[in-house]
Amino acid sequence: GRGAPSWFGSKGMFSLMFLKAYLNVSDRQLLERFYTDWSLQYFCGKVLAENQQIKDMTIMTRIRAYIEAHCEWEKLQEILINHWKYDVNNSHVLLMDACCRQGCHLL
Repeated sequence: GRGAPSWFGSKGMFSLMFLKAYLNVSDRQLLERFYTDWSLQYFCGKVLAENQQIKDMTIMTRIRAYIEAHCEWEKLQEILINHWKYDVNNSHVLLMDACCRQGCHLL
């Protein structure tokens, strides 16, 4: 078999990484808030059932590793710039966390 089904699709994984940076929280803090905040769940495309929790506390690390291994960074940059080009002053500049390529942080 292929293993257990994943909790999040690709949009959900990127959404979690965005929320982690936006809320400036640790992996554990993000998951704890995710359990109780339906707006975060809807934003990530995964609404949990009552009393349902993600028991794998390494899920955020695994998501970062998955994104690092599968993301086409240049294509992502092009998509983001095209979407936000009227809101970005320096669209010719790419700013990225130094350890992003190693799966430490996405945003």
